[in-house]
Amino acid sequence: MTMRTAASVRSLPGRAPSSALLNVPMPSDTDLEAFVLGGLLSSSASEAKKHVLALDETCFSDGVLRRLYSAALSVVMKGRDPSPQVVGFELGRDALEAFGGSAFLGDLASRGEGSASCMAEAIGSLRSAANRREAISAALELIAAASNEECAPEEAMSTCFRRLRAGMAQGGTGLMRTKREVAATAIDERLACGAAITTGIVELDKLILGGIRPRTFVVIESSYGLGKSALLATVSDNINLQGVKTLYITLESTAEELEMRMVARRMNLRMAWTFDESHEGFAMMRANRDAYVEQVPDNVVYLELRNPTVDTLHREILRAKHRYGIQVVILDYVQCIGGMEKGIREETFWFGVGRALRDIAKEEDLAILAAAQDDKRTAVALRQSSSLLLVMERDINDDAVHFHVEKTNDSPYGRTDRGTHAPIILDPAGPHVRDARGEDITTRIQRDLERGVEPQE
Repeated sequence: MTMRTAASVRSLPGRAPSSALLNVPMPSDTDLEAFVLGGLLSSSASEAKKHVLALDETCFSDGVLRRLYSAALSVVMKGRDPSPQVVGFELGRDALEAFGGSAFLGDLASRGEGSASCMAEAIGSLRSAANRREAISAALELIAAASNEECAPEEAMSTCFRRLRAGMAQGGTGLMRTKREVAATAIDERLACGAAITTGIVELDKLILGGIRPRTFVVIESSYGLGKSALLATVSDNINLQGVKTLYITLESTAEELEMRMVARRMNLRMAWTFDESHEGFAMMRANRDAYVEQVPDNVVYLELRNPTVDTLHREILRAKHRYGIQVVILDYVQCIGGMEKGIREETFWFGVGRALRDIAKEEDLAILAAAQDDKRTAVALRQSSSLLLVMERDINDDAVHFHVEKTNDSPYGRTDRGTHAPIILDPAGPHVRDARGEDITTRIQRDLERGVEPQE
């Protein structure tokens, strides 16, 4: 489970966390929590509903008050006044007695009388305290993880950042956003995307809005044996020539098998010739071995995994992002992902896999290009979770490859049979995939490489 490039990476040992940092007190104000909860217990259903929906369980640091809030929320959502008697009934006799009985609820209600004028301010204070607790908890988790030599620091940091974002959402600041807020974020994200990364195949670029872009999950789907791996290896090779760092996760083939195809492609050899010592192509490969290795750009990181879970994929992607600065992840192929537990429906499992890959692309600002077999187990799930899904078709006895858009989020086509106008060719050199007519980007980059021109980043 190691990522390999020509360069080696050294890690520094972690430093033990300061004991002072590990003893930071968690901010809480049980008097304020009791005051707010008492205000709910002394309010009418209409008033209480406005306030109870502005809160959540994380706003209460005290376990008893947290349980009472949940009971009050349940009562209010049923359209009833959250009086001490009704909330006590919702709790049940045993729980109520454990908390101190009806007298305890009556005392809480009396403490909240006359709170209507300051409830909004009090609720805001509780939410702020909850966010501070979440931030401190995440920071302590980061310190503990960073001091553990078995956990990569960059992985701990990314986990911490995601937890903080989730904590802000739970605190009521991120789940609901106004139209202006969403519009500003959408425009800023689109402006920050920059230029698309070309696949090196003109007709394919036309279908995916000019090329591969960050924060997208693109799926190439086809039946077995039609050239998906050859396509992904070709795209990886073309992106490599552009100077874009790429993580190639291969779940079936070895890295050497994939790279050998691109060696054969660049040397214009058929794969069968590379096994035949009597063929002139074999002798040419031997003669050009050192020159090729020294000349080819080194921007692809290969990672071989077998039946990994989505969590394992996420961890390895994080490591590659922070160690090598990758921008693109290529995954070959989806059905080799493991981790399905007993009792889980296949459709549910694969939807979770697709959703997780899409979330990784968005959260980590990466482009993920994945191959998938065309089967009923994953078809619906990947159509729902992908940013764009292309179906790849080819007659098994023909070298012409065709694509059509099955699903896209970013064009007016939606589900459409819009496809490539000119065929794409599965070239036997490698094999690799290329455009069928004219000088395409692949040819231009290869020509510049042979002339000694540095690829444009």
